[in-house]
Parts: sequence; structure tokens; C-alpha cells
Amino acid sequence: MSKSSRSVPVASNQSNSSKEPRDLSSSETRKIVSARPHAIDLAFCNLNIDNSHEAALESKIATLEASIAQAQAEKDETAKQLKNIDAAQTVNNHIRLLHTYNEIRDIGTGLMGILAENRGVRLRDVYDDFGVDEKD
Repeated sequence: MSKSSRSVPVASNQSNSSKEPRDLSSSETRKIVSARPHAIDLAFCNLNIDNSHEAALESKIATLEASIAQAQAEKDETAKQLKNIDAAQTVNNHIRLLHTYNEIRDIGTGLMGILAENRGVRLRDVYDDFGVDEKD
């Protein structure tokens, strides 16, 4: 049998007294596969699969399953470390913290302005004295 043909039991219009599978050409195999792409019954196929190839595939499947299990374990561990899994609550908490930060920053800027006025210097000079950058 050639590499491109497979031995498959096929019903035909011709009377075939023996139930022996006949060789199908590549085009015949493609027609059968494309006609029923989701309903191919592998029990019908008499495919000769090389055992080493099958073992390699099984090994790859086992490796992939181990990778999936490890990724799931990492995901579970990360989820345990989260303080709050609810995204909406996390966002609301960050917004609240940003409001608090902005209020503190505004108070600090106001105090630096008062210091600059009392010293009779520019606000930039007070910023430099405290090591504050304009972007801070």
C-alpha cells in the first residue's frame, strides 16, 4: 500500500462479496474526510500508526497536561495572594487612594507656598530645598 492511500472499509455500489477493506487514493480519502469532517468514526479506519510516533504523541500530551496543571496551580496560588479578587472593588479602592493622595499633595503644595511667601523666595526655591521636582 502506498503512503498516500489508506485501507478503509468503504461501502460501494459494486457488489463486494468480501468485507476486506480496499485501498483508497488520497483524493478519495479527502472526499470522505471533507464530506464528514466532524463525524469520522475512527473505529472504521484501519490506520497503521507507527508505535514510536504514537509514543512521542503520548509523551507530548503528558508534557502539555503537566504544563496545564502547573499553570493552574500558579493561577490558584496567585488568586490566594490577592487581597480582593473583585475587580470593581479594587478599582474603587484605587480611586479612593488617588483622591487621598491628591488631597495630601494639594496640602503640601499649599504649605510650600506659605513657606516661600514667608521667606520671600520663589516657590521653585522651596521645592529645591525639599528636593521636590515639578513632576512630583
